[in-house]
Amino acid sequence: MRGIPSFDLSIDSELSNIVSPGEIAVVVSLSLLRYISRASTISLTRQQSKAGQMIEKQIEFKEVERRLGEYAPFFQLNLLSLPASAEKIVEAFCVAAGCIVPAIRIKRQIVITFGTSPFSLTNPPTTLSVNLQEPVINTTFGDFIFLDWQKMKTIAYQHIVASILEELVHSLMNVQDESVAMRIVASLYSGVKVSANSTYELV
Repeated sequence: MRGIPSFDLSIDSELSNIVSPGEIAVVVSLSLLRYISRASTISLTRQQSKAGQMIEKQIEFKEVERRLGEYAPFFQLNLLSLPASAEKIVEAFCVAAGCIVPAIRIKRQIVITFGTSPFSLTNPPTTLSVNLQEPVINTTFGDFIFLDWQKMKTIAYQHIVASILEELVHSLMNVQDESVAMRIVASLYSGVKVSANSTYELV
């Protein structure tokens, strides 16, 4: 589901003296996302457990990459948090990738961030927070896709695949129109069809 998430950008006190609010708005752009995502000193915020609670085992980057197989080079993966209980999200992502990658000619790598909203990316002295407001589940900004595994866990598996595939269509095929993207999803993935009221129905 598409929507406009909110951004929160914090800059340390030294920079705030030389950067105006208007300039800050310009900084919050895809170029900043690319810089933060690809910076060698990136710090990705993980979900932390409370004292005394067990920390759920996390799915490792190499496992996701292994399951993607030949499609792995097309995606840069950021795993902010991805517990073992979200395994079906990984499976759904691999299915979605398998639907779209063979069908189009991909000329660039896109960045996939798994986590829960708000997503927080930190590269000192800057922290970028992306908050997906209800009813948004996932969202796309150009080459950057944010996938909220916690929200997706509550919906049917076929809908998970379709929601991820829709974001891949928006990014890789540069499709802005929601109804067009949904029809493409239904043509690529046999698990859903588009209903008369423009929602996904299980097949």
